[in-house]
Amino acid sequence: RALALHRLGRNEAALQEMDAADAATRNVSASVESIDFQPMLVPMLTAEIYSALGREDDARTMFSEAAAAAPDDPSPRVSLARLDIAAGELDAAAAHLQAALTSQPDAPLTLTTLAQVELYRRNLDEAIALLTRAAETDVSGEAERLLGEALLISGDEDAAFQAWQDAEQDTTTA
Repeated sequence: RALALHRLGRNEAALQEMDAADAATRNVSASVESIDFQPMLVPMLTAEIYSALGREDDARTMFSEAAAAAPDDPSPRVSLARLDIAAGELDAAAAHLQAALTSQPDAPLTLTTLAQVELYRRNLDEAIALLTRAAETDVSGEAERLLGEALLISGDEDAAFQAWQDAEQDTTTA
């Protein structure tokens, strides 16, 4: 119910549902997957709700809890990085994204987000290298689209247009 309420933008009610669910006793059934078997579910959803409510400190705490619960999953670290980016803390964002890449080094979303941080930090060559890596596994074409932008900024118009053509081809074949 909390997830549905969150998706409807009713975040105060969603937070109340999360509190009620956390307080409820659990009867584990073999046919139903319990939140006890999904250690990131509660902290990630709670963090998303806090973030939607503008409670960034609470969101950061819950994302950190999710990262501790599932250290091999990059999602909480990417979420922490997004909070850092919004706060202008680019070095902290890069650190979270680098940590996320240790468990999944070829994750396109993580590579693309880190590349955006590097663009903000004016590390153009690093951003291009990251976007090139991301484009190898990103079927959405987003990494190649961003790569085209970075290449255009670097002055390589031909490579930029090639990246954009590749992105267009990826989206039509996906």
